[in-house]
Parts: sequence; C-alpha cells; structure tokens
Amino acid sequence: MSDVRIGANLAPSHGGTGSAGRHVTINQVVAYNMARFRKAAGLTQEELGERLGGWTKAAVSAAERSWDGKRIRQFDAGTLTAVAMALGIPLLGLFLPPEDQGEGEPLLFRAHERGAPSSSMADLMALVMPDSDEDTPVMHAYRERLVAAAGEYVDPDLGEDVKRWFQDATDTELRAQRLERIRWQREALLAAAGDLAQFAQVLTQAGEER
Repeated sequence: MSDVRIGANLAPSHGGTGSAGRHVTINQVVAYNMARFRKAAGLTQEELGERLGGWTKAAVSAAERSWDGKRIRQFDAGTLTAVAMALGIPLLGLFLPPEDQGEGEPLLFRAHERGAPSSSMADLMALVMPDSDEDTPVMHAYRERLVAAAGEYVDPDLGEDVKRWFQDATDTELRAQRLERIRWQREALLAAAGDLAQFAQVLTQAGEER
C-alpha cells in the first residue's frame, strides 16, 4: 500500500508550478499511453481510428502528438472509455506514469492545464493504485464499493479476494507501524541510557576532583 496520499489530500512532492523538470498535463499522459498501447497491440493509427468509430488517421495522430506537441487533446470520460475498450486495456492503463523520464529531467504532472500544482509521477502512480493508506470515510466507502462491484459484476470469489487483500495489506501495514514504533522506543531508551551514563560519569569526576 502506498504511503502517498491521494485525492483531495494529494500533496505535491516537488513543490509548486515553478519546480524544476518537465511539466506535463494528465491529458498528455493519456496521449503517451494511447500511443504506447496502440503500438503494443500491433495497431496502425488507421486501425485504431476504425475501432474508435471512424476517427481518421489524422485525428488519432493529433491525439497521440499531444504528448509532446503544442496542441493538447482534452480527453473526456467518454473518449477515455472508448480508447481503453479499443485498445483492450483497463482504464487505469491510460493513466500510468510514462517510462520516458526526460533524459534525467524529472517529469511532473498537473491534473489540468491551469492553476494546478505540480505533482510527481509517484503521486500519479498513487492515484491509479487500487488502494492507499488513507483511513478516511471516503476511502472506506471506496473499498466497500470496489469489493461489492467485483463480487457483483466479475465473480463473487473475486470480491472476497479483494476484501482479504485489503485486510491483509492493512494488517501488514499495522504490523510495520508497530515495529517502527518499537524500534523508535528502543532507540530512545538507548539514547536516554547513554545520557544517564554520561551524567553519572560527570558526577563521579566532579566528586573525585573535590
């Protein structure tokens, strides 16, 4: 489970819009993945256009060029769904962080073109993960809905598997937190013992000097 916060609590890892690196919008990330998975599927731009209900090659090319072009395609929910279905991939595949890291220059993303703070690709990855370490009412509602939907629309056993996965991940994280707390307490006790030993030594030296 990721320790990066998601949703409204997403905290940019690289500061504001003036952060160093190449800034891309989420629409550019979608364009990158559209081109990448089209090639992985062995489809030409014309063939993908046909699957999308009659997009021309020029339209597909323009959408894909949004990754590094001047004109950026705005992908709405309907278009995202159509592209994912045409490529035969889950919707989250269109939001995966790009592999190209800009030749040493970090990639940062913005949720939209205007006014959005810059976030890291790790933050983006947290958004497409099936869970996070958020313990909030909305995340509980999300987990319950995901378990129910998996059981209802895919397979009842899958719903139980997802539920167990959430529970196991939470248990693992709680154990890790307890171990970290024990480790911190041990280090604090050792440090305190060291301080007491030094204090005792100072007292002994002071007594000898008298």
